[in-house]
Amino acid sequence: MYTLYENYLKEVFHVSSIQAGTYAKPNKKWLQEKYTHTRHVLETGAIILSEEKTLANLSSSDRERFMNALLFHDFARVFEKDYEALDHRFFHGPEGATFIKRQYDITDPLILISVMLHDQTNNDLIERDSNDLETNFTFQNLSPATQKLVIEMNLLYKNSKNHEKDLIQKAIGFTRDADTLGNLRYFETPLSVCRRPQTLPATSTALSRALKGEYVIYSDLNTFADQVLLFFAWVYHFNYVATFKILKEEHILERLQEFLLNTLSDQPINLLIKLKEDLTSIRNNIDKKFSILSD
Repeated sequence: MYTLYENYLKEVFHVSSIQAGTYAKPNKKWLQEKYTHTRHVLETGAIILSEEKTLANLSSSDRERFMNALLFHDFARVFEKDYEALDHRFFHGPEGATFIKRQYDITDPLILISVMLHDQTNNDLIERDSNDLETNFTFQNLSPATQKLVIEMNLLYKNSKNHEKDLIQKAIGFTRDADTLGNLRYFETPLSVCRRPQTLPATSTALSRALKGEYVIYSDLNTFADQVLLFFAWVYHFNYVATFKILKEEHILERLQEFLLNTLSDQPINLLIKLKEDLTSIRNNIDKKFSILSD
């Protein structure tokens, strides 16, 4: 199955690179980065599907639906120029859902909603009344076509049977886990954001959020240390035991911490010691959550 998706992925990104010409001049290097990331996410998702007990009873057709959500999750990001296109990052999930619906005639709510919500910043677009959506920051900044699709998906979700709602929620969690872990397993993002000032200490707001298990929001990111705190904070929000298990078995957080400390090795020793202590605290908190989920 993975070979099938690999071939399909090449087709998808070939088409998207052509389409990108109508929006902005394609950045071939960035396009290749997103292609590689999506391939890593597909590979990671296949492992999660094979190891996660709560997904063991999925039918073959539902497994394909889950994998298709991964395939298309970052489709809209090929229209960006690079990682720093932060304005678009908030909306690439919803806009990507609109694009794949139009480009590939995909109408499956599970795939469209999973693509919409794979970035946690868009978490509040579903299960909202239309009046509530009108005041939602993300919704207000979406294209008219995407606003229409969000409203449509809200209605479809609300009217779905409980089994399908549960399946959609599982797919959203799966897409988020595979996206995040695929990123961390291959150490893509840490290497791509080295342009951030390699200084200490971490911004107090970013550190506070990470220590409390909250999301570190993009507006908090001022230094390279802040960016890595964002990656650590992602892990708090994993949905499946298999995802945590892979993280632990591959020593991903340890490698990330080592990379960060080595990158900042020319900084004052007292600040490095403090950062190491803070990261250890975060890892301990993550271990506690993993233990609770495993019980």
